Amino acid sequence: MTLSKCILLVEDDSAIIELILRSLAPHGMADAVVPLRDGNAALNYLRAQGEFQGLRLQPPAVVLLDLKMSGSSGLEILHEIKDDPELQMLPVVILSASLNEREVTACYRAGANAYVRKPFSFDEFRTVIQQTVLFWMTVNQVAPATASRFSGGPAGNPAVPS
Repeated sequence: MTLSKCILLVEDDSAIIELILRSLAPHGMADAVVPLRDGNAALNYLRAQGEFQGLRLQPPAVVLLDLKMSGSSGLEILHEIKDDPELQMLPVVILSASLNEREVTACYRAGANAYVRKPFSFDEFRTVIQQTVLFWMTVNQVAPATASRFSGGPAGNPAVPS
């Protein structure tokens, strides 16, 4: 599958990043994942600032955002994205092991497009990630104003500094 957009994964747990990559590999989407370990790096990517300034970046079809990260929480990053007029149209899917009703409600009030519980078994996790990402990558249409912010790097090769 040749992709011209990426999946921005904001997750501080390297084991979860690896599980997501393994889950998406059979569908040819692992190469489209831009894994970032904290929310500030994600905001820099989305705003083409800091380590991402001047790079050709692919537009994210979706931001997969861990709710409970060290440093800035996923909810804080969600607020930053949805409060930014140039980013607010980006689809953001919250990933969390929690089903705490207050957290779920807070995320939707802040503008989350979906709240997905991270299952505990690998088979369930793989299925949930595949279904979620397939929808956002193949069915959903990204808002044109959002996509135009990005110059678009080579398909399937998101620009990420090493």
